[in-house]
Amino acid sequence: MVEGIEQRFFEKGAHGSTPAYLLSDFDKGLFRTVGQIFSASLAEGGPSPNFITDWCYHYLCLGQIKSEDWTKADVSDANYTDLISKIEAAAELELHELANDVFGCGYSGLISGGKKDEMIRAVILHANLRLLPILQQMKEGLSLFGLGNIMARHPDICRPLFVPGDEVTVDADYINSILLAEHNEEGSMRRAREVAIMQYFQDFLQELEEG
Repeated sequence: MVEGIEQRFFEKGAHGSTPAYLLSDFDKGLFRTVGQIFSASLAEGGPSPNFITDWCYHYLCLGQIKSEDWTKADVSDANYTDLISKIEAAAELELHELANDVFGCGYSGLISGGKKDEMIRAVILHANLRLLPILQQMKEGLSLFGLGNIMARHPDICRPLFVPGDEVTVDADYINSILLAEHNEEGSMRRAREVAIMQYFQDFLQELEEG
């Protein structure tokens, strides 16, 4: 199912995939369902959706973007990657044939060879900013089982589950670093037993690692 979601709802780019701009699916709330399925898959030990581009993952975690860092490699939509390639390759006169497409991306400057960088920047911003409502809907779905809160608190730990190419070494120190034990009140017998169990468990992990 996760693989099918990638093929149906995402577009592959140079450094991962971004959501496809599917307004009918957005209106039906299907991207919220996508987030819920991702949460359920991870909660049940199933496959992780580790195909999402880093800037989308950052938004899903924190609800923020760093658009100043975007490059053409962050655009996955074939229509806009093709437009960027045409702008880069176009001669001065050929640029005017692309004017309507560039203006449709919010560019309002001169159409000239000296303005290619600004034109491409407008295309990049338009291609990605229009995806934010879709990502927000997906972010709502990720709240299932509290996954969204975990991602917000531990974005670096969760990154390998969503972003391709990131790997993490699971050792005793790693497991200890993500344990969030909730103990009973200070001074109670239950708390003393809980603390002892945690200490035994950490010792056990260390012994496993040492063979």
